[in-house]
Amino acid sequence: MDMLWSGWGDPARAKPLPDSVTGLLRELLGVTPLETAPPALEDVEAPPTPLGP
Repeated sequence: MDMLWSGWGDPARAKPLPDSVTGLLRELLGVTPLETAPPALEDVEAPPTPLGP
């Protein structure tokens, strides 16, 4: 079994949180679902890096 850095256990045994817990997290911590999916990595462009002085 591989342990994650956070120590939360085996990812193969992960289960979604119940709706009641998800609701509490959203209410207490201000966590909201993403409105849109993040872009694919190949669609992301980094700005050019300035050359030395």
